[in-house]
Amino acid sequence: MRCPMRVLTLGISQITPMKTEAFLNKNRGASHGTEKQEVFEKSIMINRIRSNIQTNYTFCDIIRKPTAKQIAFLEELIMSPAIEDKEEYRFYYRILKAEEAMLSGQWDSISSFIFGEAENGAIVLKIGQRIIPKPIQYRIAISLYTDKGDMYDEIVNIVKNGREHRPNDWDKEMPECVRKANTFTVYRAGKESIDKAVDSLSWTLWRDVAEWFAERHEHYGQEKQHLYKATISADDVIAFTNSRREFEIIQYGGVRDIEELPRIGVSAEYKELFSATSYDFHKDQENRTTALDLFAKWYRQNNAMGET
Repeated sequence: MRCPMRVLTLGISQITPMKTEAFLNKNRGASHGTEKQEVFEKSIMINRIRSNIQTNYTFCDIIRKPTAKQIAFLEELIMSPAIEDKEEYRFYYRILKAEEAMLSGQWDSISSFIFGEAENGAIVLKIGQRIIPKPIQYRIAISLYTDKGDMYDEIVNIVKNGREHRPNDWDKEMPECVRKANTFTVYRAGKESIDKAVDSLSWTLWRDVAEWFAERHEHYGQEKQHLYKATISADDVIAFTNSRREFEIIQYGGVRDIEELPRIGVSAEYKELFSATSYDFHKDQENRTTALDLFAKWYRQNNAMGET
């Protein structure tokens, strides 16, 4: 797993002074000595922010609270047209704003600051381990897990232990044809041996998805992929998500009757669906509907043949 502290562990000598110096270009009337002093002071502020986050991460608590001055300082850097590379400042800003939301109990706001940012999310979840209510931790971890969050222990550990925090409507996004089932047939592509597959978190209801992942992983140079099929009780499912049209079942130790299947490749219909991925909202919604229809058609056909 990747350590989420890659930015936070930079030493003071590794801060790029050019970023802060560019920020000070507007103060053209200042003396050279004054500019150097301001650059130094702003470097100290960045290091203080980094150190505070590191301390909070280490102690799994907000020992050092974010201040309005620190947040305003980062906002100014982010908004400055003189600075091109602002990612480091955005990185710290998102964490400080999430800490601020924790301290005020604004749980829904936390997600807005780390949405799509798994590394930020891993740090925030570690800091908020004793602060954020467990059901909220579960919800945040699941949303991050499917978007590179599986690389971070802080996220994966919450997911693994998330079954008891699963909401009653956990299956609301499931296709209607399987939503009320007591047991699901699931598929997975993975490099692990069949005896290790039981602890693999990500499975799918749709064989085409597993076939696609197997081809994709091998295309990018990963080890030979196995295609597994298993069953899982609805009571053992940690979460279902279809945010990326992957019909994903998340579980840990709940799958049974695992068997390896021969690879038959991705169907032409699924390939066409995947190639139609669009960033246009309305088009994407059409593609999601198409995906549900194709899954339902595949499910009915295979159910009739007794293969699911």
